[in-house]
Amino acid sequence: MILTFKVEVLEVKTQADFQNIHGRSVIFDIIAQDADKRLFDIEIQRANKGADVKRARYYSSLLDTRAIEPGEDFGKIKDTYVIFITENDVLKGSEPIYNIDRKIIQTDKYFDDGEHIIYINTSYKGDGSTKIEKLIKCFTSKFAQDIPADKLRERFTDIKTGKAEKEEDKMCELLEKILQKERAEVSAKVSAKVSADIAENMLRAGTFTVESIAQLCSLTVEQVQQIKSRISE
Repeated sequence: MILTFKVEVLEVKTQADFQNIHGRSVIFDIIAQDADKRLFDIEIQRANKGADVKRARYYSSLLDTRAIEPGEDFGKIKDTYVIFITENDVLKGSEPIYNIDRKIIQTDKYFDDGEHIIYINTSYKGDGSTKIEKLIKCFTSKFAQDIPADKLRERFTDIKTGKAEKEEDKMCELLEKILQKERAEVSAKVSAKVSADIAENMLRAGTFTVESIAQLCSLTVEQVQQIKSRISE
């Protein structure tokens, strides 16, 4: 299976917006934390570009910023897991799953720093006998009755309620559609906030008219007036 231990999930967030200290924003598909405070990032990627190994490295580094509290000893930093579920065999090793951990080259021993990256190749064609192959089938099945996991089968059916099975949406495709919609919603919210922040700074500068601010920030005059009223209070 993907993990060698049981996970008791305490919190799950979709489309979580993380930033580094320089302001570079990343929207994670799914962020979860378990009872042992381990952090998990799960990414559904149909395009190879979206599962680049350098992206995995960057996402893992951002998880680290949430894995320790201010002033806490570095020895207490929690383990992190970045999991890419890909439509294609991005790493081209013809394996169903790739577990990536650091090693000391000279001794060939694991460098147990708690950082873990995992790729799940849903294009893998096996006989379905292993747990990982059954999991892959959950993501590639076109019909609910073909999904081996009961809970996922029930959830898949719920999501497809009101849709004919002839649509033949695979689980990965369906999840990607849901996540794309949430990404668009989050991006729109972020864009609106940035425009409002710029408009506020322009109003505070006192050198622009409400009308010109509205035009430059792609806001309505009414929205700029509301910002002006708020900062005047």
